[in-house]
Amino acid sequence: MIVKKYRGQGYATEALQAMTQWIFNQPGSLYVLADTEKDNISGYR
Repeated sequence: MIVKKYRGQGYATEALQAMTQWIFNQPGSLYVLADTEKDNISGYR
């Protein structure tokens, strides 16, 4: 979870992009499954 005052600045997006890139560089990785909280509308992208 990101502290409220730091939300909306792209930190979660940047972290997810880095994790996704790392995962797909691992042998045998075929897909990424992600989830978001129901009330987190901005996380639906």
